[in-house]
Amino acid sequence: GVSRFRQFCQGVQNLISLEHALHALEAYGLTGIRVRLLSEVDCVVFRVTAKGIDGDASEQSAVLKIYPGNKKDAANIDAEVEWLQALTLETTLRVPRPLTARDGSIIQSIATDSEDVWPGVLFSWVEGHSLDEELVPQGLRRIGTFVGTLHQHSQAWRGPRQPRLRKGTFTQRVFRWVIEMERPETLSVDAWDVLVRAARRLEAETDTLGQDSLVYGFIHSDLYLSNFVFHGDAVGLIDFSDCAFGHYADDMASALIFLKHPWVGNFDHTHNYPRLRDAFFEGYQTVRSLPSNVEEAIDVYFAARILLLLAYVHQARN
Repeated sequence: GVSRFRQFCQGVQNLISLEHALHALEAYGLTGIRVRLLSEVDCVVFRVTAKGIDGDASEQSAVLKIYPGNKKDAANIDAEVEWLQALTLETTLRVPRPLTARDGSIIQSIATDSEDVWPGVLFSWVEGHSLDEELVPQGLRRIGTFVGTLHQHSQAWRGPRQPRLRKGTFTQRVFRWVIEMERPETLSVDAWDVLVRAARRLEAETDTLGQDSLVYGFIHSDLYLSNFVFHGDAVGLIDFSDCAFGHYADDMASALIFLKHPWVGNFDHTHNYPRLRDAFFEGYQTVRSLPSNVEEAIDVYFAARILLLLAYVHQARN
């Protein structure tokens, strides 16, 4: 339990340099390349500006995402690529599109300072910016419509070609991590007992939600509002790294949780949460029906995501 959770939490250790990124981009035949680091919290993410992206002679932007040791499972990356390809071909959703290199490949092998090799993928740029304090019911209605369309596609999609890909979301796996790991020295016996009992109860409650195709499928699993980008009235979604099989209510909970339970640094929307939640539901229902007992299921996944955050923050501190 604890070793698997530490692997999940290990993060990126500054092993990827701009030189590594530029070397990886040679496969695409780009010119006038400018590269800027966007994030290294989870995957290493660079914004790439160049001519020749996706065959366009004008200057365009793209995203180079490099997957660290704890995220480089080939089946998981293949699944992310396949779903994004299907979404761009079969829907009008604004999502990153995997771009092919000159030799037709999508996943590149990128050397690191540790002499390890990490996979990398170049994705199309999704224009826009995330909202926080500016979020109003109209914006949540658009997000709900987007998520409903995403789940509608998932329900009809046959899933990744890799039959061995059966991983669940982190919210599903955190229960076993907590139940199986030894009590951290920094937590009292009583405090740890509360967390373990919570994990057991949440594991049992999520099991009762079932895996019917109306409530369960391939989901984004990281629909925090910071991953939704607005460009005018258009909504886009980024960061599909954690996509996995899970309950649609889990996705919905990740989109709504910080509106009801504000995270440090986020605007406090608690006074307006019922209106924002209802607007999200209204948008969702323009595409598909809400899962049965959706509010109860979302409350279960609120608790599961809080447990995941507690475990993550505690591990990061240690």
